[in-house]
Amino acid sequence: MLGTDRYAYNSKINTIDPVDKLLISGGILLLCLLADRWQVSLFTFFAMSFLNISFGGHSWSDLGRMLRLPLVFIGIGVLTVMISRYPDKEALIGSLKIGNYYYGFSATGLSRSFNIFAKSFGVISSVYFFVMNTPLTDVSVAMERLHVPALFTEIMELTYRFIFLLWDSAQRIYNAQSSRLGYKSYKTSFHSTGDLAARVFFEAMRRGEKIYTAMESRGYTGTIIALGMDYKKNERLIGWGTVIAGIQIILLLLVRRYG
Repeated sequence: MLGTDRYAYNSKINTIDPVDKLLISGGILLLCLLADRWQVSLFTFFAMSFLNISFGGHSWSDLGRMLRLPLVFIGIGVLTVMISRYPDKEALIGSLKIGNYYYGFSATGLSRSFNIFAKSFGVISSVYFFVMNTPLTDVSVAMERLHVPALFTEIMELTYRFIFLLWDSAQRIYNAQSSRLGYKSYKTSFHSTGDLAARVFFEAMRRGEKIYTAMESRGYTGTIIALGMDYKKNERLIGWGTVIAGIQIILLLLVRRYG
């Protein structure tokens, strides 16, 4: 199984109606974005992580592995927001003078960057609740039922599949190059990296042609048809989602009034 599907097919709620899970995660995600308060964002992160673990049956280590990749990109983005250039250091908490300017962070920059960091993880936890408990075929069914354009759904599904197929191909080529000392020096590393990129490009073209031929031989006429199943309703999950959304709104009102 590829990507998040290995978690989704092992989830305790993978047979729950995907539209319900999409509306819960999407609604909570939207409230987190609109609130734009770190208190609401942190609550969203812990609440959706709780739902993911208690209802989905995933472990903290599974969630931690999924959070490692976005943590790197979010950390880099937050640092660029927090650290800026200033003409003097009067308003700075920490700084370093380079040339005629001071590079550091102020209380305002620190507050803004922490808010972005918290909001990013609040949004990610909402997305992870959906993708770690919903197989891709069920995502396609949910989008079809919500009248999302078929072209958008097909592009999303094919892109998702190809990302992990090409990642697997790149990993195998890299391992083969490494076993032949292809990265023992800077010169050989540059040559091997260029060769790796070229091989992955041609591999993508070759696999794309093979997949299209296989789809045509199975009656593909321009639309990928995803067959759903008899999904179940989970009133407890819907109730918890409603409670979390309500607490988000209450937190936002309290922060605006007293914060």
